[in-house]
Amino acid sequence: MRQRTRKPDSHLSVRLSDELISAIDAEGERMETERPGMRLTRTDAVRVLLLEALAARGRLHTTSSTSRAAMKKGHYHELG
Repeated sequence: MRQRTRKPDSHLSVRLSDELISAIDAEGERMETERPGMRLTRTDAVRVLLLEALAARGRLHTTSSTSRAAMKKGHYHELG
């Protein structure tokens, strides 16, 4: 797969089905329920779900700036 030169916090846009968006929103609400007082955006939920999926496949390096930032914000607790 061809990759572009990465910049910190690069932007990525994707088209998703309504069903997938609903599932992401439901997961975001579940995450908020687990941590009362924490507010997640849809972007936060997508970021956490991607981090979890990549970690489960052994593709995530926990030293990446994205995973450190997510853990610092308290959005991601599985890698800790």
